[in-house]
Amino acid sequence: MQSLHLLAWHGYSKMSHWPQFWNPRTLGYQFLAEARRLWELEIGNARLTTIQAAIVLSLVHDANGSDEVGRSYLTQAVAAAHAMHLFSTPTKNSDDLEYYARAFTAWALFGLQAVHSFHVFRAPILSMPPSIQLSTQDDCYGDFGLRYPSAKGPVSVNYANTFRTLSEFRVIINDVAAVFFSGFKNTPDTIVDRIKGFCIRLDSWYRSLSPGLKPTEILFPWQLKLHMHYYNLIVCLLETLRMTTAPALVDDSVQKALSDAKIKMETLLRLYYLRHGFGSYDIFIVILLAFIGFMHAKTLDSSKMVDLESRKSTVVLVVKGLGDQSNNCYLARVVFRLLKGSIGSKNGFLLKEVGIVEEDGEDEKAMEEQVNSSWPVDLEWIDVDPEKNRLDNKIRKTKELEF
Repeated sequence: MQSLHLLAWHGYSKMSHWPQFWNPRTLGYQFLAEARRLWELEIGNARLTTIQAAIVLSLVHDANGSDEVGRSYLTQAVAAAHAMHLFSTPTKNSDDLEYYARAFTAWALFGLQAVHSFHVFRAPILSMPPSIQLSTQDDCYGDFGLRYPSAKGPVSVNYANTFRTLSEFRVIINDVAAVFFSGFKNTPDTIVDRIKGFCIRLDSWYRSLSPGLKPTEILFPWQLKLHMHYYNLIVCLLETLRMTTAPALVDDSVQKALSDAKIKMETLLRLYYLRHGFGSYDIFIVILLAFIGFMHAKTLDSSKMVDLESRKSTVVLVVKGLGDQSNNCYLARVVFRLLKGSIGSKNGFLLKEVGIVEEDGEDEKAMEEQVNSSWPVDLEWIDVDPEKNRLDNKIRKTKELEF
């Protein structure tokens, strides 16, 4: 329960000293301290609720710019899951409720460690998806009803189908992380074959989307983010193909597919903003904002870009999004500052369009002291050494340049 209180605190930005999660006077600090105390008491007791708490604590530490700590919770959760044989199909009869809870927890843990590993350029903690199968019965997942001002009644999120589809997608993400981040040296020919295989699997997944998740039907935040993550992965794969193989192997069709993926990802971000804004806390939208923002920021000084004005407007939108998320997520505040530096003084007028104010020295000092993150930013391809782009190193480099 304390971990849920902690997660809820991230969604409420009207408290004093909110960003200072390290400040003992904040509720966030107190919730985190109590959650850690309870976690330490539970060490050695492998239970579903303990694993679920670890998942939440991992997300909270990621949002605080401490993904190294967050990963340690995932590692402990995986160890506890193995102790419970959570990833295996039960050999003895268990009631339906227990089976559903075990399957859901196993796949939730697998999915989060897959996404975490991919985005921090680390080998996945789990090399294979769970053997225990997710239920095909929608009613065993429960559902959420959202009430929008213009709706006549609650709107179902169709959670069961969304979770199953997301889990299938994260199996592919996990395999990508295993291929590119496990320390194996990939030859150009191997890279081509691997990327081709992943693109075929992604296309098959995309074509098999249920009617409610088709691109013509998506509307809600979780639907838009699912499609944005799909194009995010496509861009990473095709950029890797473009950067690491001979030009002759990258024909016009690859360039067109890459360009289309970037355009669609950006379009979805704009739709997300128009429909829902960026005011509500969401760590996953922070990841997407950072990816799109750095991708466009590096091209702002190019006079050869025919769509330069469009890129500038996208950067303004990303800055707006990161600024709004900074009210709830310290990681967004860190990325926000780094992206401002990437934009440069020549394009500083873009920041004024969204009313950006300068941070004080206390913010910069806190950033150096509190961030413990290996998340690499400003990278669009994945067969690369990410060390200099990891958040810790980026902050350190920025400080050195200031001196």
